[in-house]
Amino acid sequence: MLETSPPNVHYFLLSYSQDAATISDEMAVLSAGFQKARDSLDESLSAHWADRVHFVLDSAWEADWIGALNQSYYVDGEFVLWSASIDRFQQVRENGYFCDPATGWEQCPPIFLLYEPEYFNFESDRADEMDAETDVTVIPAFDDELLSDGGWAGVRGVAEITLPDAATMRGFDTLELDLTLDCAAYPSGTQCPAWDYLVYAYLCEADDLSTEADESQTCDVELGRWITTYWRPGRWVHDVSPFLAMMQEGGPRKIAFYTQQPYRVSLDLRLSNRGKGVRPVSMTKLWGGGTFNEGYNHQKHHSFDGSAWRSYIIDGEDDNFTVESYDPAAGALTLKAASSNEYRGGRYSRVFVSLSTDGLYLCWAENNATTLEDAEATPAAEALDLAAGCEGGAWELLTTADGAEPTSITGDWVELINASHAPMTVSVPADAARVELMTVVTGHGFGNTKEACAEFCDHQHRFTVNGDYEVTKEHPTAGTRWGCAEQVYTEGVIPNQSGTWVYGRAGWCPGLEVDLWTVDLTGVAKAGEESELAYTGLFDGRAMFEPQYNDGYGSTDAYILLTSYLVTYEAEE
Repeated sequence: MLETSPPNVHYFLLSYSQDAATISDEMAVLSAGFQKARDSLDESLSAHWADRVHFVLDSAWEADWIGALNQSYYVDGEFVLWSASIDRFQQVRENGYFCDPATGWEQCPPIFLLYEPEYFNFESDRADEMDAETDVTVIPAFDDELLSDGGWAGVRGVAEITLPDAATMRGFDTLELDLTLDCAAYPSGTQCPAWDYLVYAYLCEADDLSTEADESQTCDVELGRWITTYWRPGRWVHDVSPFLAMMQEGGPRKIAFYTQQPYRVSLDLRLSNRGKGVRPVSMTKLWGGGTFNEGYNHQKHHSFDGSAWRSYIIDGEDDNFTVESYDPAAGALTLKAASSNEYRGGRYSRVFVSLSTDGLYLCWAENNATTLEDAEATPAAEALDLAAGCEGGAWELLTTADGAEPTSITGDWVELINASHAPMTVSVPADAARVELMTVVTGHGFGNTKEACAEFCDHQHRFTVNGDYEVTKEHPTAGTRWGCAEQVYTEGVIPNQSGTWVYGRAGWCPGLEVDLWTVDLTGVAKAGEESELAYTGLFDGRAMFEPQYNDGYGSTDAYILLTSYLVTYEAEE
């Protein structure tokens, strides 16, 4: 604790006993423990903490102002404070929960004390940076407004704002969201919402006064995404500058905010010019996310030569099968998976096929048999019922890779899996000074799968431009022991929440905004030309992800929340 604590903090230790002798004995034990720790430090660090760890002999119920505060913090007869801090702004603050979720919250390591001053330092540094900014235009949207949607009905709070006129808007290159979520009442340990939920800010369309319809009722542009804390308030300021492209005309607009749990919401838009030299002028919507399983990606390729079957989404990440038997009359194949296959290597599959002018209809009726005999005992699929004759579901349609009418089941085939993740062709304006890929991506759900996806697994998101330029967003801290706790000072994660806040997640942390992930594509997606963009979701580097489900667990399926745009910029005047 002493080795890693921020140096600009004093620690005061008090006892809740009201007996002077007991307090003296307890402080003596604590003092001896700290002295032993200080003896292990170098001389200068030991001397530093000798002056900054204090052992108070007054009862915590009576000592100065803290005694009165402690006596006031009861809820239904239960004491809920136990500790407090004075922050860098000289305000008394409730501390969070110092116990470790990895031990069932039964142990409270001293290391958790350090997160409070780490966060206070983050807040102070942020305030210094904001105070140093000049010529910032602040547009209030919500001012301490209590919002919630306890019935999961999709009810949003809506605020009307007035942006500067178009000429003034052209002078801004930076847009920040300044959000505070406060408890509906205090103490926060009982009065703030309990769970880490998603909350959103949405930009509504500008109303077209030439029409009878009110376009401002449509609020479907996700402007900001945050994950709430367990039982604590918080404040977050983050950059969402690309969305200036949707606000260029200025004037009246609406901002919608969604939270399921009750919070007092304050939200400001901060407009400024940071001298970036470019400003965003257009945004082309790309892909969203979806359930993260074998049906997530766009299409799968298959090749069949009569003796071997090959399947892949990305060339080089193949699943290979040998043909153990083939009955053309019955349209039945038995395949054995290569031992190198990611899933069910060495197992047997029973596949039924039906050739038509549309393509090759495929029913994978069994894919996990341990013996050839078990696979071949699989009941035949109903080729006359392509809508429901494959194990009660539809047969899969494969089309020829070259688009020609099929004449045989051998050859190269393409299976459409998810049309919403198809490649896109995007035109880049000739005057674009910068081109950027922008994404917001988080993974959710974990209990249903052995991979703990998509909250605690490292799923990756690969974006390709014109077939040869690739960038990949990864989540290496997902599932790590301290992945979110280590971001208290660096990113502003709200510390010492009551839930599993310390664990690393895939693209998010409880008590933190979800930052935009941007990649400069200038010169790759060339100005004045069309570019083909493609997207693939990966697990463990492979596009052929097939979740392994836990039996009897009733949790949410793994899913990806993805917002993505191609953003173009013009040079500032």
